[in-house]
Amino acid sequence: MKEPHPTLEPLVLVRCSVKTLDERKRRKVLRWLHSSKKKIIDKRNEKLGPGVLLIKAKKFEEIKRIFNKFDVQYSIKKFWGH
Repeated sequence: MKEPHPTLEPLVLVRCSVKTLDERKRRKVLRWLHSSKKKIIDKRNEKLGPGVLLIKAKKFEEIKRIFNKFDVQYSIKKFWGH
């Protein structure tokens, strides 16, 4: 298998939905992802739109843990990018 270009890094496109969660869980998830203390997601660079995130693969494990903890529905697509 060929090695990827040296400037490329693994990225994950995440589609998620918190619509099925009750209001309390929804707010908790959003606080975990966007609050100033934890700041897992950078809204300016990693949030593409409502329910769509583009993040580095190494960051995805922490987000996956949060999504599984709160039963957030999500789907992913892995690829290489800048």
